[in-house]
Amino acid sequence: MAMTRARSAIVAGLLVLAGLGVYLLAALRNPAEPVGLADAAPAAAEDDSSNPQDPPGSVAPSAATRNAQAMLPAATAPLKRISLGRQSWKRGGMGSQALATFTVRNRNRFPIKDLEILCAFRSEDGSYATQRRRVLHDVVNTRSKKTFTDTLVGHVNLNASYGKCSLLGAARA
Repeated sequence: MAMTRARSAIVAGLLVLAGLGVYLLAALRNPAEPVGLADAAPAAAEDDSSNPQDPPGSVAPSAATRNAQAMLPAATAPLKRISLGRQSWKRGGMGSQALATFTVRNRNRFPIKDLEILCAFRSEDGSYATQRRRVLHDVVNTRSKKTFTDTLVGHVNLNASYGKCSLLGAARA
């Protein structure tokens, strides 16, 4: 009887290790985490109309060039000049929904939109509870702050007691 339990425990442990190995190999081949948007488009990061490195007699782009640029997807904004501050959260929807309040500060020389945030919630003992991602389709003007109050983040574990949000990306407006 004791031998059977020992074998079962060993087999269960090997199955868990094998599953973890397959998961890690799959994660290395196809990463699910997004690349920082500031790294993904370094050319667009500091591109604005008042570039001090341009010589004073430089020629403005033609209308055809501007139309071609307008057809491209929206350029990403550098994350190093965007910050997320004054965070708090509360429960809503009979305790199963998380409503976050936070302030986004844009220090860029251009407005930003489509802010992508990631909120992680943990229980009192520090164990992982819930993680939610959300895109806010709103514009934060040039060099300004905007407060988002009671933003619905999504369902959250009932054991969650701590939460923190971080900024994953944004696009130029």
